[in-house]
Amino acid sequence: MRINHRQIEAFRAVFQTGSMTAAGALIGVTRPAISRLIRDLEGEIGWSLFDRSAGKLIPTPDAGALFREIQRSYHGLDRVADAAAQLGRRREGELRIAASVAPSFHGLPPVLTQFRKARPGVLLSLHTASSPEVLDLVAMRHCDLGVAVLPAEAPGVTIEALPSENALCVVPASHPLAALAIVRAEDLAGVPMLMISGYSYLRQRIMRNFATADVQLRVPVERDHGFRWKMITESGGT
Repeated sequence: MRINHRQIEAFRAVFQTGSMTAAGALIGVTRPAISRLIRDLEGEIGWSLFDRSAGKLIPTPDAGALFREIQRSYHGLDRVADAAAQLGRRREGELRIAASVAPSFHGLPPVLTQFRKARPGVLLSLHTASSPEVLDLVAMRHCDLGVAVLPAEAPGVTIEALPSENALCVVPASHPLAALAIVRAEDLAGVPMLMISGYSYLRQRIMRNFATADVQLRVPVERDHGFRWKMITESGGT
């Protein structure tokens, strides 16, 4: 199998942007060139990377798995580049943090601000990713610590529980659920919901809770692990 770096770069750009044109602009080539690179890559591996129906590019499940493997390689390359950039500079140290979206934007910023004041010479880096990717980054030592929703045990890492928070159900003020002090699983039966990706450990926990309560969910909109939103029809298509 002859897969070259340019094909991988093109696939990564298309997966991230969801568009051949945007991917071409991202890596500095034309749309036809991107299309040819993707077509050549699909020819080498022997299966389709994207569903091109209805004029849209939808990654296949196998494409998602391939993207995660590629991301691991790119994280390693980024680490090499960072190390090269730091050579010759005097640093007190470096702390590399990986975190899922919620703590990256709502929990860690004030903590990191205090840390910077206490240790101004330490180089801080924060990488935002899905919970499984956070686990991978720490297990492979690309990051020193991670903050995410994780299983109780995982190979290659030590997990320390943080204080738990209640999950929030966000609805318009005029919605009938807004009058409830506590929203239970059965209250959401048949209610259209915007849901995080099935790749998320938090989503998996939520779904287990609804299954235990024997509640069937309606999820017409969800976010995939590439931080894009996708619509789901009642028949299950996208």
